[in-house]
Amino acid sequence: MIINLYFSWKTGSTFARKYFKDVCKISGINYVHVVTNDKPKIKYNNNYCMCLYRVPNENNFNNKNKNEYNIIQLRDPRDVIVSAYYSMAYTHPYGSKTEKIHESIQKQGIDSFAINKYAVTLKVFENTINVSKKMNNINFINYSTMVLNFEQWVKQTTEHFNITSQQKNKLFETYKHEFENINEITETELKLINPTAKFDIKYHKRKMIPGDYKQKLKPATVKILNDKFSNILEFMSKIN
Repeated sequence: MIINLYFSWKTGSTFARKYFKDVCKISGINYVHVVTNDKPKIKYNNNYCMCLYRVPNENNFNNKNKNEYNIIQLRDPRDVIVSAYYSMAYTHPYGSKTEKIHESIQKQGIDSFAINKYAVTLKVFENTINVSKKMNNINFINYSTMVLNFEQWVKQTTEHFNITSQQKNKLFETYKHEFENINEITETELKLINPTAKFDIKYHKRKMIPGDYKQKLKPATVKILNDKFSNILEFMSKIN
């Protein structure tokens, strides 16, 4: 059995690597850490999990193998852009130019950033969907299920692994804490906890709840993104 995992940027890939490494260990399948979008040379002929590709391409999978499965996680592209902004503007390292680049993106502002970045995000989604049409044995999974119904997400992601119901329950209990406190702390809430604390967006935990873009972006920006991503959003509406 071969399992290929696809988690694009800002879709929970860091958590996925940790989680699927544990899943592989439990199910007795070889875990392969993928660091590029090309299929690495491996020593296994079968029984391995590729964790994880960012964007699927036709070299990642083999439709002739009936025992090969593909799992693709998607997230609302509007939330992807918002998450990317906070990462690129506050936490992502750029070497010696980190502070300068952070300040530049912050000065640009989240709405301008969203308008400038939607085309890149759209291309990633369109490529993912187009390539997936050539795949056999494919499961699309929604990021929102991971965040809002983690127990169901565990069942979906382990469908093709040799794991018992008891082991699935153990996975759920082990990792459910990752999604038990998914609301960010606002400045008002911070002052209630500690009146003397200084609010710093760089250290504050952003929301994982789907639809965060509604609070972060101006209505005019949301309207533009709704139009640009209309086909993608329609496709995602069919993913449980």
